[in-house]
Amino acid sequence: MDDHPYYSFLESVLTPARLAHSLGVMQVMGELAEVYGLDPETARTIGLLHDAAKDLPLDQQEQFLLEANFGEDLPFASNYEYMHGLVGSALVQRALGVHDPLILDAITTHTFIGSSPYFHHPLCWCTRFSDIIEPNRDWRAEKRIQILDLQLKELVYDGKMVQAARIYTETILQWFIEKNRVVHPNFYQVKSEFGALKDSDLLSIQQITTLINQTVASYPHSECQTCECFLGYVAQLEFAADPIGKAFLETLKPSRTVIHACLGCDPCPPGDQFAAYLRGDTP
Repeated sequence: MDDHPYYSFLESVLTPARLAHSLGVMQVMGELAEVYGLDPETARTIGLLHDAAKDLPLDQQEQFLLEANFGEDLPFASNYEYMHGLVGSALVQRALGVHDPLILDAITTHTFIGSSPYFHHPLCWCTRFSDIIEPNRDWRAEKRIQILDLQLKELVYDGKMVQAARIYTETILQWFIEKNRVVHPNFYQVKSEFGALKDSDLLSIQQITTLINQTVASYPHSECQTCECFLGYVAQLEFAADPIGKAFLETLKPSRTVIHACLGCDPCPPGDQFAAYLRGDTP
C-alpha cells in the first residue's frame, strides 16, 4: 500500500493508528465495490482519503473552516464530529489536487453532514459502512457499535445496502444521543426516508449497476453514453430506485450541453435493456 501516490502525504498528516485505519477502510471499500459493481479505484481512493484531516491540529482545521463557505452547515462544521469531513475534502483538493466531486463529497458526507446530491450515492454509504467494519477497528468498549459492526458485515457483503443503511442510521443516531453528541438533522431525515421504504418494491443497487454495466458493455458507439436513449433509460430506472439507487443514477446523467438525439442504432442497447426490464428479464 505504501506505493500509492497519496500514501506519503497521508503518512505526514496522520498518526500511525489513523493511517492503519485508513488503509483498512481502503481495503473494505475495494471489497464492497466488487459486491455492488462500483468503480474499485474510486472506492479505494475514497477509503484511503476519508480521514485525511482528522489528525490536523484543531487550529488548522478551524482555519480551513474560516476560508470555506459551508452555508447552512456552518454551525455543525465547527463541531469535532463533523469538522474533519468538510476539512478533509478541502485539504485533499488543495494538497493533492483531487477534484472528483464524488470523491470529495464522499469524504465530506461520511460524517453525515452536507446536502450534496451524492449523499446517498452507494460509494458514500460504503464509506460509512467501511469506517465501522474495517478490520483494524476494536469496538469491544462500545457494545452498541460492536453489535452494529457484526450486523453490517452480514448485510453489506450480502448486497443488502438499504437494510444496512437503515440499521446504521438508527444505531449511530441512538449512540450519539446516548453520548450527548451533537446530532445533525440529516440523521433524522435519513431515518425517516429509509423507514418508509418497502425494500421488495425497489430495484437493489446491485440490480441497477448490473443493468447499467450490461448496457455500457453493449454500446456500438462511444457516443451512446450521451445519447437521449441512455438518458431516458436512466430516468426510467429512477422510478424504481431507492434513494441510494437514485443518487447513483444521477451521476450517470450527461450534461445537457452534450446530450444528442438517437443515432439510430439497431439494436439500441438502452432500449433493449429497458424492454427486458419491463418484461421482468432483469438480474
